[in-house]
Amino acid sequence: MAVTDISSAEIYKVVENTYRDINFAFANELAQICCTDNMNVMRLLELLIRIHELICYNQGQVLEVVAFLLIPASYLEIIHT
Repeated sequence: MAVTDISSAEIYKVVENTYRDINFAFANELAQICCTDNMNVMRLLELLIRIHELICYNQGQVLEVVAFLLIPASYLEIIHT
């Protein structure tokens, strides 16, 4: 991103750092929830990445992907340790 003035550069820096910090905090909270419920956080993240890739592949059309979220409980065993 090209920034032409100091104010834009500063707000860009603040937004970028905040975005990064929120992602770290979310990942930490997710890990704590998974630990409490005896789930493998890495496998859960793999599933989320797969869903995200499906959404991107479908050019943002989420309707086709929503059915993937309604998966049988037997499939969810892959995220349990």
